[in-house]
Amino acid sequence: MENQLVIEGLRVKLAEIQAAIRTGEQRLRALGRDKDTINRALAIMGASNEEGAVSLGIASGAFTRTILEVIRNASRPMSVRDIAEVLAQRAGRPLDKREFNLVVARVRNAMPRLSDRLHGELRDRTVYWDIKTKDRVT
Repeated sequence: MENQLVIEGLRVKLAEIQAAIRTGEQRLRALGRDKDTINRALAIMGASNEEGAVSLGIASGAFTRTILEVIRNASRPMSVRDIAEVLAQRAGRPLDKREFNLVVARVRNAMPRLSDRLHGELRDRTVYWDIKTKDRVT
């Protein structure tokens, strides 16, 4: 009798899990249809759905930390292009010109979020960045 209660409880739990899986699969199909619709709309408007999509192998949410790490490990102040080159090398695959320019733009866009931690020095229309130190007053 005891085993029958356990078995029945496990069957109920299994049915709940299967229902949750079906719900999740339905949601994934709906998201896939939404994605296709948006991609078609982008194609109609002449925009590529690949714009801005460059995989560098950096975990989601870790991009600014990775930039700080690159600058911290550098022996000299670095420009946005220098930082992008290091990130491209870390990607483990060659980036074409478009992809590299997207990485440069992404690094450039991240710099304002890091302004409290970085010191920038303007040299010939290029800003070179390094980590702020406590004794440096900007």
